[in-house]
Amino acid sequence: MFLRSGPIVAALAFLVGAAPAPEPIDWQIVPVLEDGHVTHIDFSLIFSGDEDGETVVELPDQWGGQRELYRGLRDFSASGASLEPGADAAHLVLRHAPGATVTLTWTLGGGSDAPPAKRGGNDYRPRFEPDYFFFIGYTALPWPEHVSDTTPAHVRLEPTQGLQIVSDLQHDPDGNTTFSALGQSAMLGGDIRIIDAGGGARLGLVGTFDTVDDAYWQDTFSRISRAERAYWKSKDAPFLVTVIAEQMAPEVYSIGGTGLGDAFSIFASANIDGKDVAPLLAHEMMHSWIPHRIGRMPEENEARHYWLSEGFTEWASFRILVREGIWSAADFADAFNKSAKALDLSPVRDADAEAIADGFWSNPDMGRLPYQKGMLIASWLDGKIREKTKGKRDLDDVLLRMQKAAAKDDQAGIYDLLIRSVKKVSGWDPSADLETMAMNGGPVSLPEDLFAPCGRISTEEQAVWERGFDFAATRAAGWKIQGVTEGSAAWEAGLRNGMELRAWSENQNERDPMQEKTAQVADGDKLRAITWRPMGRETRPVRSLEIAAELSGKDEAACLKRLSGL
Repeated sequence: MFLRSGPIVAALAFLVGAAPAPEPIDWQIVPVLEDGHVTHIDFSLIFSGDEDGETVVELPDQWGGQRELYRGLRDFSASGASLEPGADAAHLVLRHAPGATVTLTWTLGGGSDAPPAKRGGNDYRPRFEPDYFFFIGYTALPWPEHVSDTTPAHVRLEPTQGLQIVSDLQHDPDGNTTFSALGQSAMLGGDIRIIDAGGGARLGLVGTFDTVDDAYWQDTFSRISRAERAYWKSKDAPFLVTVIAEQMAPEVYSIGGTGLGDAFSIFASANIDGKDVAPLLAHEMMHSWIPHRIGRMPEENEARHYWLSEGFTEWASFRILVREGIWSAADFADAFNKSAKALDLSPVRDADAEAIADGFWSNPDMGRLPYQKGMLIASWLDGKIREKTKGKRDLDDVLLRMQKAAAKDDQAGIYDLLIRSVKKVSGWDPSADLETMAMNGGPVSLPEDLFAPCGRISTEEQAVWERGFDFAATRAAGWKIQGVTEGSAAWEAGLRNGMELRAWSENQNERDPMQEKTAQVADGDKLRAITWRPMGRETRPVRSLEIAAELSGKDEAACLKRLSGL
């Protein structure tokens, strides 16, 4: 927490006796080369054990949609303490003298029990490939339960001759950081390219892409980095992007990633289109501020507020892309309309915050909902603030005020800061509306002139997307078709339960009921291609932003000013 009255607090500490600062935890990382490539990594963690003589250590388990991450760690040993099994496979127990210095050692990779990375779909498990290795701190770091987020930590990365390594753990030249930052770290090494994007920003890339070269990654990231720092009035600072090109089947298209404090990691199929790079870069770097610098997310069940952390990140990223000239008004409308359509046709569009939190990692529709709905809530809120202040203020002013307040009080909750900041900026209390829309699953109303003078929000009845069979149950049944809905378009085309599914491609972010889908199936001794339009019988009103047809000159400039907030 930042101290607002430094001299007074210091004087009081002198009188009553300040508590000694905790000793830094030391994390040593030793990549091990065999036959020219890293096959595993040896780790040691040196720390003071709990004062009661028993330290419970929590092993990596569930993170980023992955489970049983501890299976990738092996060969644990300890000095200064005895090592015992914990209450379950995700815990260890160390017994030692009260407060004794303990060294815990283990190895990541190379174990027979570690499940392989599945490639694609943002599998965040550690990777050890012939040409590179990669891991995220959360997947490799045991956590002594008495250690707090803010406990000082020191990183020692042992150099290995001829091995290139890039990590945000290198951002402090002396290796000083906090324990929570160890988890929010990424490390990529091997046959990689390290590119300076300027302003402290670096790229670490492995593999090649079909149409996107390193210069494109560098230029796009550099522009977005400058624009986002300007938006937040932030100085240059170290920031890392790791990019892994995945070799997949030609028909597979995948791009995604995760933000990690002052780094983020991208996983993409080699056939990605450059137009998808900029939105992902903008979104993930925006996470450096949303939510990290505008308020504290809840310690428990934080997914209840993902509409704010993810949805507002989407909104601010869209703004930056227009502001930097990477997107036109038509590009903005295209992205906005995809999100609005996905929400309006979502089978879980009315889910409340509790239901979203329960299903975020297990239900793909729930997992996408906070992005879609949160972006629309931010758009609505921006419009409301402009209305209340007669165009003098907008959501930018609110977010900057939240950043300032969070810097003074690092314990302030992000939702409370949002309410307080909107009140201060606009004189209007949004709490009842936000409670209805964001927390209770109510609809988000968008006025027709929300983006004037760019165009208008129109509404059109559209059929819902309906696959026609249960994909999850089909996969669980060994790819035997399950759950075909009688009377659906899939049923009418001839799909039946029990057929063996040989091929099926589905982009969950762009489900279009009018676009034909084909299932390659085995029906007895015959191979068949069954094609249908995944249109449900139900229709719903779908909103979209229609950019005015004759937008040019002053009107175009006014539109871009509205979309960018400049």
